[in-house]
Amino acid sequence: MSFPNIPDIEPVIDMDSCDAVNLLLSSIAMEEMSLAKLMDAEHDKIRHVLDRCQHGGCTLRDVTEVNKSAEDMIKTIIKLQMLLQFKLENVRELMPCTTTTTTTSTTCTSTTCTRSTTTRPCRRGCCLMGTARGCMENSRVPFSGRPFSLHAFIPSGDSTDRAIRYTAGDEHDGLCLYASGHEAAVRCPEGRSNVLSVQGTGRLTRFRRGERDLSEAAAYQLAVREEACGRLVFRIQFSTGSQPGFSYDSGPVRADGPDLRMSVF
Repeated sequence: MSFPNIPDIEPVIDMDSCDAVNLLLSSIAMEEMSLAKLMDAEHDKIRHVLDRCQHGGCTLRDVTEVNKSAEDMIKTIIKLQMLLQFKLENVRELMPCTTTTTTTSTTCTSTTCTRSTTTRPCRRGCCLMGTARGCMENSRVPFSGRPFSLHAFIPSGDSTDRAIRYTAGDEHDGLCLYASGHEAAVRCPEGRSNVLSVQGTGRLTRFRRGERDLSEAAAYQLAVREEACGRLVFRIQFSTGSQPGFSYDSGPVRADGPDLRMSVF
C-alpha cells in the first residue's frame, strides 16, 4: 500500500475590506429573511387553527397549545434579533468602507489634539435589508386600510442575490409583486446618503376570491428615503403592458420599526 499523493494546493483569497463588509451584511440579511419566514410560518399556523375553530374543529386546549407554541417561537426570534442587532452594530463600525494610507501630520497643544489622515474611499454601494409591515393609512391609494408588506434583500454585492417582494391586501383580494436577481437594478444618487431606488421588471400576481389568479410581467420602481429621525419612507409603483393594463401606486408609506434597514456608502 502506497502513501496518498496530496496535490500542491495554494489557495489564494483575494478579498478587500469592502468585500468583507458586504459579506457580513449579506449574512445578517439572510438570517433576517430566515426569521421572517419563521414568523410567517407561525402566522399561517395560527390562521389555520382559527379557521378550524370557526367550523368547530378544535378545542380550547388546542388553541392554548398553539398560542403557547407561537409565544415560545416569538421569544426565540426576539433573542436572535438581539444578537443580529449586536452583529450589525459591529459591522457598522466598519462603514463607510475606507482604507487609511498615511498619517500626514499631528498637532497637539495642552487642550486639543488634531490629527489629519489621508484616506482612499472604496467603491460606492447601497443596500436595503429586512421587512416592513403595516396597514395602508392613505385613503387615496389602493387597498387603503388593508395590510401591506415589503420584503427586501438587496445587498451591495452580487446582483444575482437580490430579491424584492411586495404584497398588499389579503388572500381574498390583493396582489403580490416579486422580482429577483437582475430584475432588481439599484441606483444610489451621487451625493445622497439617504436615498436609493430599485427598478426593473417583476412578476405581478393578482388574486380575488372566486376568481382565477392573474399573473403577468410588470415594470416597477421602488424609491426609499431615510428621514431625519432615521425612519424609512418608501413608495412603490408598477404597471403592466397588457390590455387592459393594470397600474398601482402605493404613495409614500412609512416603514415603522427597525426591521427594514438601508445603508448608502
